Amino acid sequence: MTYLRTGEGWMYLAIVMDLYSRRIVGWHIDRRMTTDLVSKAMMKAYNLRQPPKGLVFHSDRGSQYTSKHYRKLLANYGIRASMGDVGACWDIDNILSHTDSEYLTRAGIDQISLC
Repeated sequence: MTYLRTGEGWMYLAIVMDLYSRRIVGWHIDRRMTTDLVSKAMMKAYNLRQPPKGLVFHSDRGSQYTSKHYRKLLANYGIRASMGDVGACWDIDNILSHTDSEYLTRAGIDQISLC
């Protein structure tokens, strides 16, 4: 998850990336950093890809990813959760370092209603 400055103020972005193809397969943006934010990103990715059971999803240990609701969502999809060590956010942060609000603004995404 990362935050972005938009024409409507700060927004939070959650992404799901396929590590094999390095493509973003699901994402969601919201005003609040909640379990619902990461759940919607995962649902978009799952519905797009329809992966077989046994898929592994790697994340950090943020409360959104460790919540009962999110773990249940993954279990319902047959996805196994994998989490890095406490304080080991570099793998996730490296992906998000390429996402910046200037790019989104140039692309015309400065209002949440457009997302």
